[in-house]
Amino acid sequence: MTTAELEAKGEEPKDEAVKEQDVKARIVGFARRHKKKIIIGASVIAGVVIAGVVAYVWIKSSNDDEDNDYDGYDDSLNSIPYADTVDKTPRNYPKRDIAGIDVTGSHIKKNEKQFLEDFSTQYDRFKGKEQTIVINHDDVYSGGRYTRQTTTKYSFREDRMGIDVNISYIDDDDGQTDEYNYTIDTGRDLINFLKRNKKLKMLDDVQDIVDV
Repeated sequence: MTTAELEAKGEEPKDEAVKEQDVKARIVGFARRHKKKIIIGASVIAGVVIAGVVAYVWIKSSNDDEDNDYDGYDDSLNSIPYADTVDKTPRNYPKRDIAGIDVTGSHIKKNEKQFLEDFSTQYDRFKGKEQTIVINHDDVYSGGRYTRQTTTKYSFREDRMGIDVNISYIDDDDGQTDEYNYTIDTGRDLINFLKRNKKLKMLDDVQDIVDV
């Protein structure tokens, strides 16, 4: 109602402060009367926003991985020589291979699949390569200090695809020795080994393949 209408009715016009208080009171009253509807509406809007963000992140993540993913399975437990304390629960996966290399139970990306195919078709370039690494390191025990010499020899097999690993050591204080051997021949183990050891001298002329 305007000031002129209030004066015509004989009522005193309200000043601006009173009008503002009236507006606030009406808003508060409306909010109280419709409290549940407001809360539900806000919750719905928040849910829609969160769902949109989650969908965006999921779609973007899927697109980022699309170029690298290759159909496969989650990595199985890696073979760790003499790791008797590791709980190795066997899993039954369908037998799978890439270019004759066992990849059962492994998730292989597209670039890794290409590596295994190149490694298999050009294995003649690896066959017979070997390298020996000798490392001396000091250690301490209750009787004093001693030096352990560890010798590791890597050899690409002649009869089939794989890398034979021989590790031996000798202690200088008492001459104690030990030795163990294992073979790297599954797809995941070959990929991991060559990723970590691509700088080995024996791999100098096959860098075009091992640079996974």
